[in-house]
Amino acid sequence: MAAYFREQEVEVVTLTTTTLPQDPDRVRSEQVIDWISNHADPSTEAVIIAGNGFRAADAIEELERRTGQLVLEANQVLLWSIFAATGVTLQVDGYGRLFRTVQTLE
Repeated sequence: MAAYFREQEVEVVTLTTTTLPQDPDRVRSEQVIDWISNHADPSTEAVIIAGNGFRAADAIEELERRTGQLVLEANQVLLWSIFAATGVTLQVDGYGRLFRTVQTLE
């Protein structure tokens, strides 16, 4: 995963796996929030939650509040990019700062 992000010219500061349950159905938002809040590197600009198989969207707002960092979660970014690619403008509340940015892809 680090190689992919570096190829996209994203500097990877920390890459780690969680100690959360392997079964995605057993992972709760509170667990995601606590784990990331305790492990996020404060020097980074963003936290990226990718390839996890569990729902993390409900954790985004609280994580941004606790860490002060932009939080990007795989499905959130996918939806944002669909809006940007199609020119759709919708107000999406509760899923992080990403949806408060201008949605344009060049």
